[in-house]
Amino acid sequence: MVINLGCDRVISKLNMRLMEKRIKGIHLPIFSKEDKIRQRIIFYGKVKRVAFRNEVYLMGLRLGISGFVYNDKKSVVLEIEAEPNKITYLINHLKSVSRFKITFIDITTIGLKNETIFYKTKRP
Repeated sequence: MVINLGCDRVISKLNMRLMEKRIKGIHLPIFSKEDKIRQRIIFYGKVKRVAFRNEVYLMGLRLGISGFVYNDKKSVVLEIEAEPNKITYLINHLKSVSRFKITFIDITTIGLKNETIFYKTKRP
């Protein structure tokens, strides 16, 4: 019999705090003002069970974008509304994180929804 004392939850919270601290320390460039676009971006590869969704969420908040991110069966889906240069920055940042192994990215431009928040969810 295995007794779960909530250790996984405590470790997850500690990891999230460490990620928050690291991401707050990233020096962001000054982004030029551009018209916003909305894209659905699907990431394939080693992007599940490696805190990929948390990384996207925290960077999304830091960049001031809107939309949502969730895990799909074999991928992570991001629907994002932001200036194109911020989207490019986010994708390049995710490619640079060594614990992720992105093998393919599927990007589709979709209509604006004029959302104002960014959140992570189980499903949209």
